[in-house]
Order: sequence, then structure tokens, then C-alpha cells
Amino acid sequence: MMLKNNLSAWFMLAALAAGLGACGNSREQKIGTFFKRGRAELARRHYEEADRLFTETIKLDSTFADAWNNRGAVRAAQGQWADALADYERAVALADTLTGARFNRSLARYETGDLAGALADADTVAARWPDSTSLWVHRGLVRRQLQGPAAALTDFDRALQLRPDHLDALVNRGAAQFDRRQFTQAEADFSRVLALDSTHHFAQNNLAMILTERGQFAQALTLLNRAIDRQGRQPFYLNNRAFVKMQLGDLPGAAEDLKLSLAYDADNPWALRNQGLWLLKSGQPAPAVEWLEKALAQDSTLRQAHYFLAQAQAALNQPQAACQALAQARARGEVPPNDPLTKFCQ
Repeated sequence: MMLKNNLSAWFMLAALAAGLGACGNSREQKIGTFFKRGRAELARRHYEEADRLFTETIKLDSTFADAWNNRGAVRAAQGQWADALADYERAVALADTLTGARFNRSLARYETGDLAGALADADTVAARWPDSTSLWVHRGLVRRQLQGPAAALTDFDRALQLRPDHLDALVNRGAAQFDRRQFTQAEADFSRVLALDSTHHFAQNNLAMILTERGQFAQALTLLNRAIDRQGRQPFYLNNRAFVKMQLGDLPGAAEDLKLSLAYDADNPWALRNQGLWLLKSGQPAPAVEWLEKALAQDSTLRQAHYFLAQAQAALNQPQAACQALAQARARGEVPPNDPLTKFCQ
């Protein structure tokens, strides 16, 4: 039941360089006009026109770092992260002190999988912008993936010291606390988010996952229904609701959610795990084993996947494989007390 990272898109746009609109130089006037118009179109989210205007600016002055940075922001806003990164690289190369471009490059490196590079840039920006809430939230996300949730919590705490009601900081600190199974603290953060914004679907999903861990499936389903009402194509929410529906005995409803979840994201190991669980609960242990093994091949740390696999293998009368999987589940603290598989493996 994955809690997906969340950070609202935020890009530092460069200020117009001094002197660019000065009279008496038609080339500089054109550069200034294109750049100003590009920023205006970007603010209106007219991305195609903004991209064209910044490109025209760059054609007139390829050393204009602010133009590269702003064109990168246009491309990042459209999810074109590789192209955005190339523009940010040019901006930083041209003006190493352009901190906004370095921050943007950190965002793009994170999105393209260069976590070490993203952290290096974020560290540099932190020294220059110690009071930037967005910087600390972003660095926390990078550190959560690179160094684990404990390291990330330090940065999320720093962000919340600066802005106690920052939604991204609260929801990501809650996610890191969930990773550490600090459910009480995570619940407090997600509840705070919902007190500030009752329609925050990410917090609704995450709070539902805490209720699921406690076995409060009916309450979890209510929250997931609300989240999916707002984001019906979000595969993580659909997958989480499928799991809850299975716990409530609604296998047909779970099947519908799993079908949609896998259609939107066929490689989500949590959905693969839940498809395996659905097959197991439907009396089909052989294909359940296939799906669960596929899920574990993608992520060997998937919670309860080894336990479900052991159940499926036991149903197929494969004691050696079942007991090996059960031993792995037990090492992870995932085997309930007095579980019948324990007797099966004695």
C-alpha cells in the first residue's frame, strides 16, 4: 500500500536581467521583449507560446542564463524533465551563482533519477537559501529515497519550523513517519492537512492506509472513496481501495479496482501483489504464486508479499517453498500470532 511522494510543482523563475529593455539597442530591446513576453505566457500557462518566446530569446543571446532557466521551467511544467534538465545545465554553466537555476536543476535531477546529483544541488541551495520552505521539502524527498525516512524527517521538520501549515511538508513528513511505522505521528500530520484542506486526496489516501494497518477497514474505505472521487485515475488509490475491499470480502469490487489500477500502471509492485492476493482469495493459488513472485522480483521488501506467497504455496502443497517464504515473512515481522502456517512448517 504505497504512499506516493508528493511535492507541488515549484520552479524558481529568473528575474529579468537589468538593462534588458534599455532604449538605443534594438537587439537588446528584442531580447528584453521576448523574455518579458515569455514570462507572461508562462504565468498564464501558455506553455507552447512561452517556449517559443524563450527560444527566440536564446537565439538572440545564447549566453542569457535566465532565458535557459525559464525555458527549462516551461518544459518541466509539462513533465518534459530531460529537456528541462538540459536547459538548467546550460543556465548553471553560464551563471553558477544563479541559485534558482540550481534549485530547478535539483528538481529535474530528482525527477530523472539522479538522486546524488539532486542532493548535491540541494545542499548548495540550502547554504544560499536557508529560509526556503520549498527547498527543505524537496531535499527531504531526495533524502527519503537516497538515505531513508529518518534523514528526510530532519528536512521536513526544518520546513515546518519555517511554515507550520505547509501542506507539502506535513504530508511528506507524515509519509516518512509511516515508513518508520510511527503511525500516531503520521496520523497527526495527515489529520492536520485535512483540517487545513478537507479535500486533500493524498492525505485522505494516506490516512486510510493508517486505518488499514489498524484493521479499521470500513473507515479506510470511506476515506479512499473520497480520494478516488477527486482523483479517479490515480492507480495507487485504486490499488489501496482494492486491498481494503478484499479485507471486507468484496472480491468483485476489488477486481474492478485492480483492473483499473493495473491499466494505469502495469508495473506497480503493490498492485501486482494485490492481484496475487485476489487470486489467492479467489481459490486460484497457482496464478497467485506467479503474480506474487513477479511483485517480489520488482521489490523484495513488499510488505506481506512473502506471507501471501507462503499461503499460496502451502495451498499448492509445496511445503519447502512455503516455509522458506514464511521464514522471510517472519523475519520481517509479518506473520500473525498463532498463524496456521506456523504449524504447517513445524
